[in-house]
Amino acid sequence: LLTQCTGPDGDVDVRTLMLSGRPSTVVEFLKRVESVIWDRQFLLTVARRFFGLAPMTARPHDLICILYGCSVPVVLREHTSMRDVIEPAASHGSYFEFIGECYVHGVMDGQAVEAYNGKPPDEVFVIR
Repeated sequence: LLTQCTGPDGDVDVRTLMLSGRPSTVVEFLKRVESVIWDRQFLLTVARRFFGLAPMTARPHDLICILYGCSVPVVLREHTSMRDVIEPAASHGSYFEFIGECYVHGVMDGQAVEAYNGKPPDEVFVIR
């Protein structure tokens, strides 16, 4: 029973379940769940249209992007050059830090591109 493998905080002890003699299909499922959700946090977009899982290092105001060539959405964090703060008129440009992959329910199978009639807006990101 699942209740036999939960801790006092209600978390499921996946390791105990995997080692408890469960059928191999259950063990494979648990391994997949473990690899997908461990070290992830719940995300909710600002417009509250989408939810999913993001890396634990993701923060409010990070961007969720679908980049050409990536099979999953990613989290990017914008950084402004200190020179831009000192000399705002000169604008040396911001750059983005790659935080990690994420799961966003409702956009994992091309729905985001379909929402733009197959022609999503292009934006260039300088990633460092």
